[in-house]
Amino acid sequence: MNINANNIITEFSQANMNAIIQAYPLGDLRYREYFPLVYNPFLTYSNIEGADGAKIMADIVAIGSKAPRKGRDFVENIKGEIPKVEIARDLNEKDLLTIQQLRYAVNANPTNAGIKNQLIEKIYEDPRFCIDGINARMEWMAKQLVSTGKYKTTATNNGGVVNVSVDFKVKTQNALKKWADADANPIEEIEKYQEEAKGKGYSYTTITMSRATLNQVLKNKNTRAFVLGVPINATTILPDVRLEQLNAELAERGLPIIKVWESFISFEGKNGEVIVANGWEEGNILFSTSALLGSTQYTTTTEFTMDFADVMSKSIKDSFILVNTFGHQDPILVSTKATAFATPVLNDSKRKLIIKTKF
Repeated sequence: MNINANNIITEFSQANMNAIIQAYPLGDLRYREYFPLVYNPFLTYSNIEGADGAKIMADIVAIGSKAPRKGRDFVENIKGEIPKVEIARDLNEKDLLTIQQLRYAVNANPTNAGIKNQLIEKIYEDPRFCIDGINARMEWMAKQLVSTGKYKTTATNNGGVVNVSVDFKVKTQNALKKWADADANPIEEIEKYQEEAKGKGYSYTTITMSRATLNQVLKNKNTRAFVLGVPINATTILPDVRLEQLNAELAERGLPIIKVWESFISFEGKNGEVIVANGWEEGNILFSTSALLGSTQYTTTTEFTMDFADVMSKSIKDSFILVNTFGHQDPILVSTKATAFATPVLNDSKRKLIIKTKF
């Protein structure tokens, strides 16, 4: 039987939980920078494809004549069902005994703010943990989309449903040479891909990559010669260059600038083992016509509006993460569950390009 958490932890309150949740920051996760939140009234997502090629010119016509009609390109959207993402954690009897001991310590030391903060931290750590879990899953999905054009759940990266697959069919190809090779020339390749895009009527503005790939680019002798404007030969020794210097030179030449996506997330397997990962397909880079790569489409269900005040406490974080906290009598537990219906969606996938610099 579910009961209100306040019946088990007397200090727990809906108002305090809501205040803590609303003030809780996103931290070092970056997905909303590239995929801002967008409400979707339906349980299905679809991406937006810009019209291919350069702008179509109007015609010069005779006065009094009928305006010539132009054709409309058929834009094929990638569509699918917005997945349900969920995470939960319990305060068990041992945790509740710890809270009880902290409660006794607060009563014995009423002026000790440190002990009181420990009690508050223990009571409300699970709502923050669950919010982190939802955002970490969004981060993983987004980084998979950016580095591979798709994502797929498996037994090694998801504890729920496996074989959830989304593919935005981004053109993907190997670099001319592995960028870790001494004779690779990343700048010449960037120039090549930009010229190919211009031939189709658009141009790339950003290249998104991992920190490891950026380090290879910056160490490359041809990159340093490009930034410093110095010809190289077998005996040339060039100083290191920084990303800011490289981006300034790229922008000056009308080439896409480099953006680095670095964050770390982890996955907990069924056996409790925690595996730290960054979600990025290492060595892959994404060319895009915009710094905004898409949107994080979310929706809400009836669960978001249902109210069982006598059973659970409820808060909604950032309009799309539902956090419920409720108690159990047998065995005695306080459970916190976060739910979201959301997925990052890659826009303009036809005008994006993934290059594998490590193959």
